[in-house]
Order: sequence, then structure tokens, then C-alpha cells
Amino acid sequence: MAVCSIAGAVLAISTFQRAEENRVSRQLVASQQMLSALIEAHAALHSYVGDGDVNDVVDFGVQEREYTTASRNAFVADSEQTRRASLARQNALASAYFRQGRLAIDDRRAGRINSLSARQNDSIARLLHRFENENNGYVKLIQSERSASLNLARWLSVGLVVGLSLLFGAIGQLLLVRNQRQEEVRRRRDHKYREDQREFTEVLQVTETEADAYELIKRHVERTLPASHVTVISRNNSHDRLEARTAVEPGTQLAERLLDAEPRSCLAVRLAREHIRTPGEQELLNCEVCDCLGPSVCVPSIVSGQVIGSVLIERAEPLDDADRARAVDTVAQAAPALGNLRNLAVSESRALTDSLTGLPNSRAVKDMVKRMVAQASRLVVPLSAVMVDLDHFKQINDTLGHEKGDEALAAVGDVLANASRESDFVGRYGGEEFLVLLPNTDKEGALEAAEKLRHAVSLINVQGTDRMLTTSCGVATYPDDAKDREGLLRLADRALYAAKAAGRNRVSEAVLNDTTPISTNGAH
Repeated sequence: MAVCSIAGAVLAISTFQRAEENRVSRQLVASQQMLSALIEAHAALHSYVGDGDVNDVVDFGVQEREYTTASRNAFVADSEQTRRASLARQNALASAYFRQGRLAIDDRRAGRINSLSARQNDSIARLLHRFENENNGYVKLIQSERSASLNLARWLSVGLVVGLSLLFGAIGQLLLVRNQRQEEVRRRRDHKYREDQREFTEVLQVTETEADAYELIKRHVERTLPASHVTVISRNNSHDRLEARTAVEPGTQLAERLLDAEPRSCLAVRLAREHIRTPGEQELLNCEVCDCLGPSVCVPSIVSGQVIGSVLIERAEPLDDADRARAVDTVAQAAPALGNLRNLAVSESRALTDSLTGLPNSRAVKDMVKRMVAQASRLVVPLSAVMVDLDHFKQINDTLGHEKGDEALAAVGDVLANASRESDFVGRYGGEEFLVLLPNTDKEGALEAAEKLRHAVSLINVQGTDRMLTTSCGVATYPDDAKDREGLLRLADRALYAAKAAGRNRVSEAVLNDTTPISTNGAH
């Protein structure tokens, strides 16, 4: 732009200079023609008066007409008032000259004179001299203006070049400063992003659960991409479902889409690549999860080539390339940690799960008793424990085989879990013993619940045998019977053995300060 502007300015000045030169040239030529015509006419006049040659009279007339033409051209070419006044004076002198010249020619034709008198000659010569002086003055005016025009053009040229150079220099400086500021903003943003990523990595490494990791990812992405809303989605392979692992506003279309969403419903999970949704654009394949949203980006979380979930980012304005790259980087950085936490959770779950019944094992039972007793103490509510033992289990193994015994244990575990409340805890305590914890349940409620569990087990039919399964149950309540978890388990176990001693297939409750717990006969 600077080069073109300066070139244009120089071209304009050059055009102006050429126009001025052409105008001045026309003026000078017209002025010279006027003077030449008058001088030629003077020479023809003297020649005719001296020798009477008619051709000189013709020449005199020709020069008069040439003067008139040159004078007209001079007026056309010059619009400046001072010079036009000079041209008018020259025309007046020339008219007087040609008038006296025609008078002298007429006198010579009539034979009144054979030569110009001294007075006539002096008068004509003075007119010619005055004309020459006026013509010279006119030429000087033209040259003076020409010099002024050239100086003006020169200074205009220099001024325009300098001015445009300064202007575009200032514009260039402003652009440079703006670019430097933008670069500084970008540098600071990149630095902050690196610091945030470093902090994110450090916190992610010490995160202990998947739930905490999902919330951390959500907060970090929303911090990195302001004015965005993030939903972390997990792939549950056991149920072949997608699950939102961060809060989704109830009643929204996204919440409804995720209720029964399969992994293939999300294009990012299905295709294992980033999916960008821009409303208004025609897509060959629609995402069943996010096609109800506005502008969004869904980034898959991939571990060892397997997609374990995705991170859905909603924003009023579409993300630019840099923001999308940051989102992809964050998800890729978090994926291995999520995979490790998921594997750890699975390992811990397996370590705390009884492989035969699918219920929490003895280790998990002891941990749960400790937590639930502490919770009951904090909330000042009762907690009841029901110890359940399968009657004559050894006979089942000996007569029907261990395979049928395992089937019986698995069936009992399944019935106990299904017959309990959602808030209750059911675990395999060891061997053929199970423990059921009933939060916020007093002794009376626990006895009623234990009787229901005993009756539910009695309805089990083990395939391949007509033997009825029965159980003995012992009930103890915190804090009425025991003041700590060890005492609660001990009293429940003591009540269980009291039920067995009383004939099995019954429920017995712990009684303080009495070695014989109360028992109730079961229905046979």
C-alpha cells in the first residue's frame, strides 16, 4: 500500500508538471508568434514603402492575420488575470501599429509619399518597441509562474513522499505494536495454559477415584475454555451403555438422550475421533447424543486403542482450532489416568467381591460394618445386623456334591440381595454365612426383616434336588445390644448359634446379660 500510494503521488505530480509544461509552452509559442508576426509585418511595411512591391502589402496582411490567430491562442491558453491584461495591452499596441501601417500603405499607393517621414517612422518604431517590451514582460510573467509551479510541484512531491512515508510508517508501527500485543497475549495465554496443564496433571496423578477424576476434567476444561459447559461421558461395557459421569441438568434433551444411549449413539465414541457439531451444516451421519445441542465438540477418551468415554463441550460460539487442540490435548492427557483408575476400581471391586455369589466378601463386609457403625453413631440412629447361616450345608456338599453346594450358596446370596432394601447391605461373611446390615432399623424391625429373609430362602429350589434350603438367623442392634462393631458382630454371631442350638430354621435375637438368646420357630 505504501509503495502504491507513493507511486501514485509521484505519478500525479508528474502529470501535473507535464500539464503545466504544455500550458506554458503554448503560452510561450503564442507570445513568440505574436512578436514574430509584428516584426515580419514591420519588415514588409518598410519594404513596400521603399520599393512599392505589391507582394509586401500581401505579406503585411498575412502577418496581421497570423498575429490575430496567435493572440487568440494566447488568450485561450492563459487564464491568469495579470497576464491577460498584458495580452490586452499587447493587442492594443499591435492594433495601433497595424492601423498606422495600413495608413502608410494607403499613402504610398496614392503617391503621397515615397518613404516614411521621420515622424511616422518614429511613431511606428515606438509602437513596435513598446510591444516588444510588453511581450518580454509577458514572457517573464510566464517563466516566473513556471518556476513557481515547478518549485510547488517539487515540494509537493517531496511533501507527499515524506507524508505518505510517515503515514505508512505510523500505520506499520501500529500494526507492529498490535501484532506484538497479540503475540504477548498469545504467549501469556499459552504460558497460563501450560501452567494449568501442569497443575491439572499433578492433581490428576493424586486423584483416587474415577468420580473425582471426572469432576476434575470438567472443571479444568471449563477453566481452559471459558463460557463453555462440559459433560464427561463414560462407556459402561458391562451394560453396553453410555453414562454421564458429571452432573446433567434434569429434563434437558441431553439428559433424555443419555438415559438409554448405547456406545454407538455417540459418533465420537463410535468413530474414535473428534466430532464437531455446527448447527445449520448438513451432516452425512448424525450423532444421536449431541444433535439436539448447539455448537459443540465431542472428544473421545482413548486408552490403548479402546474408547472408554468422551468429553462433550458445549459453547455458544464454535471453538477455534487452538481451543479444540487444547480440549483434545486435555482429554488425551487424562485418558491414561482414567484408564488406570478404572482398572484399579475393577481390581478393588474384584478383591472385595465374592466370586461365587457376586456379593461383597469378608474383607468388604468388615469395612462396611466399620463405616455403617460410624455413620449410625454420627446420626444417632440404630443399626441392626442379621447373621444368616445355611443349615446343614456340609450335608449338601457331601450328598449332592460341591457343585450343587455352590449353586445353593449362589442362590441364597441372590435371594438375600433381592429381598433386602436398597439401603441395606448384604455380604458373604465366610463359608455358608452371610451378613445383612439394616441401617436406621431397630430390633423389632430387624427381627421382622430377618424372618422375611429366612422365608425367602426357604422358597429356593435347587435344580436337580428336592431338598429344601433353610437358614438360621441371629439379630443384634447397635447401640442397644453393642457399643462397637466388634460387639455387634459378636452378639449377632452368638444369636445365630443360639438359633442353631434351638433347632435351626429360625431367627434368634441377642439378649444382654443372658447366655440364652431368644429365638422364634420358623415356618416349616
